[in-house]
Amino acid sequence: MFQNIDNDIKDAKLIDYQLVTYNSFSLDLLAFIFLNASIEVQTKHLDTVLKHYYEIFISITGEGDKFTWKILKNEFEKNLLFGLCLILIFWPIFSSRDTSEMDLADILNGKFNPWTKEKYKNPEFIKMFKNIVPYFVEKLS
Repeated sequence: MFQNIDNDIKDAKLIDYQLVTYNSFSLDLLAFIFLNASIEVQTKHLDTVLKHYYEIFISITGEGDKFTWKILKNEFEKNLLFGLCLILIFWPIFSSRDTSEMDLADILNGKFNPWTKEKYKNPEFIKMFKNIVPYFVEKLS
């Protein structure tokens, strides 16, 4: 949404209608990072990615006095368990070698259940999960 005064944009607000809920901005960041970035980025370069996000966000919004790096970092870490939940739900599907199984229409129509235990036995998922677990153990302890 934009506030337009005399054909000049004075203010902008970002609205995300993906999930209709009032919640922390960090959930979108967690989803983006833990569903898209490599394990190496997630475990070794997370602060670099978050700092870059913060710097770009502040440069666009000019909200650095209200939205500090400390706020972003604390909010991200406070909701880190959400990232682990995303991994447990979606990585087994993403790591499936049979892409025909990922037909969204079949999932929505109840013709395919993506949450079967076989997905969690997938060697690719097990390898990925073993690599990310130490990160969560360290951060959530």
